Parts: sequence; structure tokens; C-alpha cells
Amino acid sequence: MAALDDLLQSYRDTAVTEREKGTYLERLACAYLTADPVQVEEYAEVWSWSDWAIQHGWSGKDVGIDLVAKLRNEEGFAAIQCKFYDARHRIQRADIDSFISASGKASGIVNDANDYANETMGDPAYPLDLFRRVITVSLETMKIVRSLPKLDLPA
Repeated sequence: MAALDDLLQSYRDTAVTEREKGTYLERLACAYLTADPVQVEEYAEVWSWSDWAIQHGWSGKDVGIDLVAKLRNEEGFAAIQCKFYDARHRIQRADIDSFISASGKASGIVNDANDYANETMGDPAYPLDLFRRVITVSLETMKIVRSLPKLDLPA
């Protein structure tokens, strides 16, 4: 992670504006999504939001989506938001909610979990079952973390 931390710090040091810093991160994310072997299996192509929107007859105005990726093995696209937080920032629920709200209203990209459940998984209860599994993993992780001994770190 040190190399990535160094790269991100160089973006922080070089960027003159927050927008420029965000553009650096978006380009990095695009390169990652199109080069990483795992991601290449998921996405056929990745565009900046503005490029994708203009290609589809929209204005490209900022709606909270930074990248759009064409799903490789199914119909549709993934809306991707890149957030360049300070290394000390903890992502809050409000960060996620604001993105979901903005992308759902303005993007025109529709990803319906019910359609996916029925058409792909053949199980209308799939989203609920997945949600239950995520909650279970989260609760078990919290138990493990709470059981760890406290670290005595120098101030």
C-alpha cells in the first residue's frame, strides 16, 4: 500500500484545485478498472461520466457519477463514483446515501436488484438473502474486532 499512498500523496501535492485532484483519481481508477485482471472480467470498457453522457446525448453535467463502466457479461452499465478523501477521513453513511440519491435521480442508469434477482439468479429473494449475509458478516466482524487486545501505540 505504500506505493499507492505515495502516488495519492503526489496527487494531493501536485493538484492546484480539488477538481484537478479528483480528475487524477478518476484517471487512476479508470486505468485500474481496465488493467486489473479481476476488473477486466467485470467491465468491457470504462469512460468518464462526461464522455459517456455526451455519447448518449446528455449534457455531461456533473451528477455525482465520475466513471461509467460497461458490464462485460450482461446488459447494462455500472455507475462509479471516485472520492478522493483525506487519508484520515472515515466514510460515513451520508456519503453513500448522497451518492445513491444523486445517481438514482439524475443518471438515467437503472440497475434494478429485483430484475437481477429474477432474471440472473432465478430467485426473487436473492437481494434480501444477500443483505442478510452482509449483515451477518458485519456483525461477526465487529465481534472479532471487539475481542482483539488493545494496542499500546506511542502518541
